[in-house]
Amino acid sequence: MAARAVKRLAGNGTGQSLVDRMTSMKHSIAGSLIAKTICKATTEEMIAPKRKHLNILVSCTYELRLSMPEFANYIIGRSHNSSWVVSFKALITIHHLMNSGSEVRFSQYLASNNCQLSSPRSFERSNSQAATMFLFIRHYARYLDARSASYRQVAFDFCRIRRKADDVNMKTMPYPKLVRAVPPLERQIDALLAFD
Repeated sequence: MAARAVKRLAGNGTGQSLVDRMTSMKHSIAGSLIAKTICKATTEEMIAPKRKHLNILVSCTYELRLSMPEFANYIIGRSHNSSWVVSFKALITIHHLMNSGSEVRFSQYLASNNCQLSSPRSFERSNSQAATMFLFIRHYARYLDARSASYRQVAFDFCRIRRKADDVNMKTMPYPKLVRAVPPLERQIDALLAFD
């Protein structure tokens, strides 16, 4: 009986660590479905975040009763985890929420909060893959920071322009507004090209 319980907690061969299972269980007991979903989307498993968890988080960004500071700060906290896998999956989740979530609530909060995703991290350097991924994660976080900073400066997301109204169309934008929009766009593209 005890062996079965330990095997179940250990992940039953699913790849989830005991820490992931315990964190998920802690949030289940506390009644925080959102924190549990964030933990499940950013587990230590070396697979992409599951679509069902990302969909729940996207719908949360449109929920008016949700505290956006708590929600965003919890995901940002996961991005500063000592495990490079958790940190990387948290950045993927943040990127997905910037693309598909509520621009008015999530992206605007990230821009107004001036949070730094690219702040120094201390990963466990147990293998060569962690050292390699550290550089990639740092560049990825800088790109997300540049994207958030450009939103702060021009009040729209360049990556979501095609989905928005004509007042943000770069082809028909008035010259003074276009001059103001080009430097943040340039910094965002530079951050994207730094991956090379």
